Amino acid sequence: MDTVKMLQRTIKARPTMDVADAKRAWAEFRKENGWGPNGRLLTPPSDNLKLGKDAAHATHGLALAPSDASGHNVCRYATQECKRGCVAYSGNGLYPKVGQARQLKVRFLHHSPEAFLSVLGHELSQVTGHVRLNTFSDIPWERIAPWLIERGDLYDYTKWPDRVRTDQYDLTFSASENTTDAQIHDTIPYMNVAVVFDTPRGKPLPDEYLEYEVVDGDASDARWLDPLGVIVGLRAKGRMRMYDTNGMVRHANSEGNHQ
Repeated sequence: MDTVKMLQRTIKARPTMDVADAKRAWAEFRKENGWGPNGRLLTPPSDNLKLGKDAAHATHGLALAPSDASGHNVCRYATQECKRGCVAYSGNGLYPKVGQARQLKVRFLHHSPEAFLSVLGHELSQVTGHVRLNTFSDIPWERIAPWLIERGDLYDYTKWPDRVRTDQYDLTFSASENTTDAQIHDTIPYMNVAVVFDTPRGKPLPDEYLEYEVVDGDASDARWLDPLGVIVGLRAKGRMRMYDTNGMVRHANSEGNHQ
């Protein structure tokens, strides 16, 4: 089931559910599915290498199981290579229990969307600094739950073609194997574009790509600090280094040739 369609159908306004009741629903759902009652929706920077890599700009993140791994699709515009090489299956994601915990959150979102959003809203009010609402998912939260965006200090990568970058919600478009050079040129005046390169770990990314400055997206996840009009360079990791990605991973010495 498409998660966004489900949420648009069921969530018409800000939930009025009491936070204590929502937390109890989450605890009961966890127990019914073989987990302990205590668990947060947001992942702290200490539990995610990328979110905590830059200590000065450490962030919290909502880590949902990607694409349709949970049985529900949280990444409507995921491509074949995006799904095959998703970074959700790197780092801690290699451990089955971590993947199962992320799937549990998606299933709770579908089982009790009002309770999920109530708990998420409460947790957002309790943390400071920036938050990445789609660590591995791609849900346009500004359309589903605009009240969550009111806090500001939110950021994400996205493959949605019509989302809009704002001061409250900084978005970076994530290029796939289907993204053409022309699409990058069309997008970058309004939203930076993330491109995965074949640059090995520890080696410098290209200075430019398609004549745009490349910033190192692996040095920090603080995308809101990037100036508008740049390529966010990422090094291929995990599964993306294991096979031919059919254009998902670009050659660092190439000036682009996607038609």
